[in-house]
Amino acid sequence: MKSRIAKTCAALAVTGLAATAFGQVTLDDLASTAKINLPGITTDGGRAGLASLQRNVGGAATVDELEDVIQQWYWIGIGNAAEQSIDNLVGTVGPMVSTTSFNSSGGNRVRAMYGTGGDVAVRVQYELSGGSVGSFKNQMTRIATIMNNSNSTQSVRFYSYSNLALTNILAGPGSTIGFDPNTDETAVALNASGSRIRQFDYLPGSVVVSDSTTIANPKPTAIQIGDASTLLAALNDGSPTTLDGTNDFGDPQGIQTDEVAFAYQWNIDLAPGESFAIAEDLLITPEPSTFIVLGGSAMLLALRRKTRRS
Repeated sequence: MKSRIAKTCAALAVTGLAATAFGQVTLDDLASTAKINLPGITTDGGRAGLASLQRNVGGAATVDELEDVIQQWYWIGIGNAAEQSIDNLVGTVGPMVSTTSFNSSGGNRVRAMYGTGGDVAVRVQYELSGGSVGSFKNQMTRIATIMNNSNSTQSVRFYSYSNLALTNILAGPGSTIGFDPNTDETAVALNASGSRIRQFDYLPGSVVVSDSTTIANPKPTAIQIGDASTLLAALNDGSPTTLDGTNDFGDPQGIQTDEVAFAYQWNIDLAPGESFAIAEDLLITPEPSTFIVLGGSAMLLALRRKTRRS
């Protein structure tokens, strides 16, 4: 089965993906950037996963940049064993970074392989679709493919953890506001399966200033929305975790002080040679009040006029 993995990596190289050293990879697209931690790195808390996702990068000095992600990565539990971060799996191939994408100077896609030396391997792809300066939009698509490289069926629990920071305005030449990314957050599942989770952040007075929706496909076995440190501790406590199904957490009155996070769980039985792909889209779109708070009321008016003409 290892030869199949080698063929996969060779195919990636043919399509314009080039190998780079392990470490932290920066993706860019329009006015957006993302930083991906790859195996063996200790930057930004270590582990392999998304460590930063920024909007409105490179605009005028009077326009704020926003940092939307604190931490977003994967854990895997095989059989009855406790889950572990995927960068603990035996053997890696990659990373492979695309440099052929549109509207990108450094590449907007990265793939890496984890666990090539064991029975179960995971291939992860991150793809950034940024918005233009002043749009305050962002999209990060992640695809994780779990592969059984053994000769027996493997029972797998796979977890995706997200800790967003939608009100984290970065200090810059024109910045006068620096919101605390750990306060006034609310997250709620938008459907019964929990495959769509919305997170929105408030200013005091219940004014929504930033909004995101995460869409997972296929639908998860379980979800949990709650305090970030509590949820992270459950994934790192050395015992198997089953997410508890909590689908709403936070305080819409603007007095919530906990840091909100959410996680998906998939329980999968993989036959020998079988794989299972999981896709997640993080869509970040501004509420109208975002423009006003950031001094963009004129911009908002122009966008409204353009929409009416359309």
